[in-house]
Amino acid sequence: MYYDNNYFIGHCGPKGDRAANTAIQKADFIMIVGCSLHSQTVGWERKLFSPKAYKIQVDVDGAVLKKKTPKINLKIKTDVHYFVKKLLNLKIKKNSHSNWIDYCMYLKKKFAVINEPHFRNKYKFNYYDLVFYLSNLVPDKSTIVTDAGAAYYILGQTYNLKKNQRFIVPGSHGTMGYALPAASGASVFNKKISTICITGDGSLMTNIHDLSVISYNHHNVKIFIVNNNGYMSIKNSQKEFFKGSNFGTDSSNGLFIINFKEIAKVFKLPYFNCSDKKNLIMIAKKVFKKNGPAIINCETLENIEIIPSVKSKLLSNGKFLAHTLDKMYPYLK
Repeated sequence: MYYDNNYFIGHCGPKGDRAANTAIQKADFIMIVGCSLHSQTVGWERKLFSPKAYKIQVDVDGAVLKKKTPKINLKIKTDVHYFVKKLLNLKIKKNSHSNWIDYCMYLKKKFAVINEPHFRNKYKFNYYDLVFYLSNLVPDKSTIVTDAGAAYYILGQTYNLKKNQRFIVPGSHGTMGYALPAASGASVFNKKISTICITGDGSLMTNIHDLSVISYNHHNVKIFIVNNNGYMSIKNSQKEFFKGSNFGTDSSNGLFIINFKEIAKVFKLPYFNCSDKKNLIMIAKKVFKKNGPAIINCETLENIEIIPSVKSKLLSNGKFLAHTLDKMYPYLK
């Protein structure tokens, strides 16, 4: 959903946002249409997903409806298109829900992810700031393709999609290197419209050969590399669950990081480097004005927390225990 839609609150889930998760947990009725209710939606503690709400789930897949958690009050096995068509033809009494909608919009404004206590300095981008600024610069009707890991989570939280833009993600597959070939394919659909590929320096390395396809065919793909010197998501997991021991995550502990300016030269692609908002605005105006490929290397801080986030605690028996969706870290007082 585009961000300015008056009925869009946000994204729920462990790496969603406070507004959507708070609304979900406080709702008294939820209709789930064509959603499998996987852990990235309902959280790790499935039984605690909106426990007080009366829930209806509509899905064509019987296997999805057989799941016992979270508890669903009414399950309807049917095609979503058929269901929505029938629903629109029903004559139902329309009650005013203005108080609830106003409350949800209040949450959306108060708990905007960009206002979380992200670490910042004046030398390099904070990942969240980069995504937020970029979402305001990308032209209308563009297609935005993200990669796995931090790109998947942070763009889902912070990228403010505009009406008529398409947003393509690797989903629960979490496939590193997904964004580059996917963006290349998406660009074929309409060569006059920019396709924005947002990938990490680590993810790009796994499919770097696809730069040859983009260069040879002159695909209109703008490749924004979030360069944080390695594998940020893996580094965060090692820090949290392995007592801070880092292996193979950055240039200090066994990971070779290439010079992307030299790579761009090899593949004969225009190259730009940026590390602040002013620089990003200038580069964006230049690359979006011209049809064709470009690589934009965005220097970002290395140690970025994905916040807000539903934290998991490692117990002495080796199992994980997570909070409910509305109790996100950093915890509110």
